[in-house]
Amino acid sequence: MKFQLFIQPKLDVLQRNIVEYEILLRDDSVVPRFPLSELEAVLADEELYYVFSEWFSEAFLEVLHKYPNDRFAVNIAPQQLFYTETIHWLDRIRSESHRITIEITEDIFDVPANKQHLNANDKDAFILNKIKVIHALGYHIAMDDVSCGLNSLERVMSYLPYIIEIKFSLLHFQNIDMEDLLYFIKAWANFSQKNNLDFVVEGIETKETMTLLESHGVSIFQGYLVNKPFPA
Repeated sequence: MKFQLFIQPKLDVLQRNIVEYEILLRDDSVVPRFPLSELEAVLADEELYYVFSEWFSEAFLEVLHKYPNDRFAVNIAPQQLFYTETIHWLDRIRSESHRITIEITEDIFDVPANKQHLNANDKDAFILNKIKVIHALGYHIAMDDVSCGLNSLERVMSYLPYIIEIKFSLLHFQNIDMEDLLYFIKAWANFSQKNNLDFVVEGIETKETMTLLESHGVSIFQGYLVNKPFPA
């Protein structure tokens, strides 16, 4: 199976412009989808991950050259930080780091075989050290899908000196009433404002939802209402 890159914009309704485009991985099916099982297989095999990283860095660089005046965000799962190739490809494109945000995903993971000896605290320290390295390379760093998976308030606090943005995805909470969900969204919005972080809500599909969140201080949105993902 071949992978391909799609992009989806983030809209700032106060500035009335697209502030950034997120890079999304898709398969090559007739109706492109996120290739979850295929990506899990790649992340579980160091040799496959090396090949994937070579392809991804080249494909991403092509996108950066195609859109020289735009900013982009790209997801990196914690598991990827245990492979040296991740830092290598970030170093290869560091000349563009000033317009790239690395979104650390919420994924719960298994570490590669050569890191199985690490305990939970060692794993957390290892990930934090890699985030410091990425920050030193000039990349912006964001926390993806807070309140889900690994990306708890505790983890956000530990990364706070290195991040500029947090994201909250409505897609993870489709069975929760919006009135209840608003308590969490407002808390994260207030936390972001207090710590001078951008706060993005993704999964916006209706004007009513966007208007409601605007009334509670949210101004940066991502989702089908803003624009569906399209080939890069």
